Amino acid sequence: MVVNNWFIIMNGYAFVVSQWTRIFFMSFYVVTMVVINIVVAFVLEAFLFRIQYKRMTGDMDKETLVRVDIGLNQQEIDFCRSNVNLSKSQLMAFARDQDSPQVIFRGTRTRTKFSFSLKMYAEEVKKWLKKAEDEERLQRDLLLSRLQQEQHNNRRLSEGDAHDRTLTV
Repeated sequence: MVVNNWFIIMNGYAFVVSQWTRIFFMSFYVVTMVVINIVVAFVLEAFLFRIQYKRMTGDMDKETLVRVDIGLNQQEIDFCRSNVNLSKSQLMAFARDQDSPQVIFRGTRTRTKFSFSLKMYAEEVKKWLKKAEDEERLQRDLLLSRLQQEQHNNRRLSEGDAHDRTLTV
């Protein structure tokens, strides 16, 4: 039977060497446990995220690439060429459309965890944005009502001062 008896070994070393050995063992144990827990937490979180995403969206491998088509006119292409040295393979990636003076650039990249999270939690993000807009609208309305109340109070005070003034000679 294997048991984690590091504290027995620690007490033996501390008895033979010094009490500083006990401090070393304790600090080593604490640091090791913290580091291992952090690493395990990150690994588990990554696997759990992938499992959750697959459950919600189906097969993840079909959607790992993002493809974007961007149309550029001749001036934009000239600007890009003057500032950046493009390789021949990148220049060949431009597909010229014969009907328009634009060039279509097709870019691809792999999705990041952030983009997967946005897709996975799209409904929740919409709710958060709506809630933030409602709170902002409420704050704006509250501020406007306070300003109107303050202006009304100032007007009443200035009108009251005009009636209360007396002239003494």
